[in-house]
Amino acid sequence: MKVLRTIFSSRFHSLLTPFKLFTKDFVQKRIEIPARNVENGPYRSYPPFAMKNRYHLSSGSIHLIVGPMFSGKTTELFRLSNRYSLAGKKVIVVKYARDTRYDDVMVCTHDLRKMDAISALKVNDVWSKLIENDVIGIDEGQFFEDVVECAESLADMGKTVIIAALDGDFQRKPFPNIATLFPLAEKVDKVNAVCRCGDDASFTLRTVKCNQVEVIGGKEMYEAVCRNCYHEQVAEQRKHDEMFCKVEQKHVDKGLKRVHSIENTMTTSEDMGKKRQVV
Repeated sequence: MKVLRTIFSSRFHSLLTPFKLFTKDFVQKRIEIPARNVENGPYRSYPPFAMKNRYHLSSGSIHLIVGPMFSGKTTELFRLSNRYSLAGKKVIVVKYARDTRYDDVMVCTHDLRKMDAISALKVNDVWSKLIENDVIGIDEGQFFEDVVECAESLADMGKTVIIAALDGDFQRKPFPNIATLFPLAEKVDKVNAVCRCGDDASFTLRTVKCNQVEVIGGKEMYEAVCRNCYHEQVAEQRKHDEMFCKVEQKHVDKGLKRVHSIENTMTTSEDMGKKRQVV
């Protein structure tokens, strides 16, 4: 048996010898192949990235929560803030100072849930307080003109930044600062409301006549709608505007006729007076 095992093992190794030689030559050839030099080409390669100690890298991040009004953006900001607080993190929330719909100081949802916050017109105005915390929540982020620079700086410092904001205005046009945050954020959540028809509502519709972008209001001024309901309602609003303009023009024309008639009577009376004086 030992003789058979010896013969078998020697034959097996002899069969593997060509494969070993091929593998060895192939590996040597791969190792000896120089790296492709792209200095002479259209692109220049950077030196390889040297991975540092994992614990020395920044653990900061930007979490963006976007959607229409009444979609639960602030509610989600509350939930995440409470979760980080339970985990032992220092949390602070910033609200827009001009948003005093439900409370002057605290952040409020549309169902009147409240949370402690600090008010500011710019994020940089409360910078000294923000850097003392681990997690920074920003509500109504679309109204802060410096939200991009401040959020990026805070994340680079190792802070967790959570921003709740509208992704589009009542005309479905993007807010420039929020659109800029999309490629800078580690996580982006798009949340939807419920439309009057029962479908998911992804857009904000303004139900009053006003073309100004920053108009803070609630259900008395805005409604979350789906695509079909948005187009239908906008078409109805345009018809109403056209009818109102026609009615208003009629009133203007009537007023002008009255003014002209009064002017004519005054001129005729003046002419009659002059004629009497001449006589």
